[in-house]
Amino acid sequence: MKKITLAIIGLFFFLQLTAQTEVGIRVGTNISKVSSRNGGAAGNATALIDIALPVRIGITKGLFIMPELHFIQKGQKLNFTDIGGIESRGKYFTNYIELPVLLGYGFGASDDFFTFYGAVGPFVGYAISSRVVSNIGSGDKLRQKSRIRQ
Repeated sequence: MKKITLAIIGLFFFLQLTAQTEVGIRVGTNISKVSSRNGGAAGNATALIDIALPVRIGITKGLFIMPELHFIQKGQKLNFTDIGGIESRGKYFTNYIELPVLLGYGFGASDDFFTFYGAVGPFVGYAISSRVVSNIGSGDKLRQKSRIRQ
């Protein structure tokens, strides 16, 4: 893992010597919905945050490499029925740090207000923490917060 990380950092420094680099910030949301065919759980659309610090390193006029550092939440709000027929609701989510390294190609001139690009590439993620909040049908509230051990 250390060798891969050092190789990626070395590649970025090499490319910075020969190309224009742009740094930015991006804020977005993940929206998900869960359903079950067996009737066990149904979810509402849940919006969770995604904050990214992208670095765009140009290789040629349209081709670029874009590593990004993300803080991202993934999870769901659920309504579920347990074996005893008690209806409950809850939410769970996990916080991650992710580092995708994307290879992309931009369409349109760089001085235009809108430009479009497509990018693909691998990512590495690390789960930081997890949280579960359940409201049981009897009115009890259960909260669990845990650090994820890896």
